[in-house]
Amino acid sequence: MTNNQDQQLAKTKAYLEGQVIEAFRIEAFVARWQAGKHAKAWRVVRHPVCGAKRKKGGRCLMRPAAENGRCKYHGGLSTGARTAEGRARIAEAQRRRWLRWRAECDAIDPFS
Repeated sequence: MTNNQDQQLAKTKAYLEGQVIEAFRIEAFVARWQAGKHAKAWRVVRHPVCGAKRKKGGRCLMRPAAENGRCKYHGGLSTGARTAEGRARIAEAQRRRWLRWRAECDAIDPFS
């Protein structure tokens, strides 16, 4: 980047820090700006984003899909089981998962 672009980035970052904007949005803005994607950098600030913590350590920048503010990958579309059959199926899956986990823990535990 040129010196002029660095100055512009510093001014913009200072402006954004003065606003009520989450820190991860500012970090995403700076990363995109430095990569030369100026238009995409502003999208992160102007539009709502999911903000869920990702496995790689960053924040999810997808648009929210529901009122809870999360995208479709982080809980924005699922409403859970609605019918009694669906709830029973989920409960049984949880019971099996719990029993499997307990069996693994008992196999590992040296004090039992």
